[in-house]
Amino acid sequence: EEAMTRSPLMTCDASSSVSNIVRVMTDYKIDAVPVVRGAHLVGLVTTTDLLFLLRDKEAEQALPFQFHVVEETAEVA
Repeated sequence: EEAMTRSPLMTCDASSSVSNIVRVMTDYKIDAVPVVRGAHLVGLVTTTDLLFLLRDKEAEQALPFQFHVVEETAEVA
């Protein structure tokens, strides 16, 4: 409990651009951003995901970022 913070959960919409996701991650100094569609969690973007994206020359042109949608969704409170 001591290591946890009570700050608001930062999320990005499934249609967010890569630059918006990077901005959220750097502004708030976080390594992962939950991706939501409405009130449903549909994915998670991590620093590693962004590094793989940069490594792939073809993916650099892909905006907005293409997310892999999980089969089951969970509501975000």
